[in-house]
Amino acid sequence: MSARDTIICVDDEEGVLTVLEEQLRRRFGHECTIETAASAAAALELLEEVAADGDTIAVVIADQMMPGMVGSKLLGIVHERWPDAMKVLLTGQAGLEAVVEAINTARLNYYMSKPWDEAALLLAVDSLLRQFRLARENRALVEQLRTKN
Repeated sequence: MSARDTIICVDDEEGVLTVLEEQLRRRFGHECTIETAASAAAALELLEEVAADGDTIAVVIADQMMPGMVGSKLLGIVHERWPDAMKVLLTGQAGLEAVVEAINTARLNYYMSKPWDEAALLLAVDSLLRQFRLARENRALVEQLRTKN
């Protein structure tokens, strides 16, 4: 079995997670694994499991306002541990300061406010997956060149 790209959604609201998962699974389920976590702590455990299983963490979508740890902090940890992962902050309550923090500390790739437009979300994730895969392909080609030289 070959490694699959994984999209991870993190939100403390069950309804939001259900809708996100359904929308993403309909569009990307044939090419990616879609996983959800109801807290930042659960997300970190899930990320470790996905990485340990040999699958790639392609996109992490996190809510900003969650108990225990805000999304920008979680995405900062994701950036430290899995720097190639694309990071999306999805929130209805984040102010400009939280978005700027996420951009600076987590190298945020995309910000989307709640309620989101499904077409815009799917377009953004599609674009981020393409960027992720192109970067991975570029790294592999550079490594092949390095090996040949």
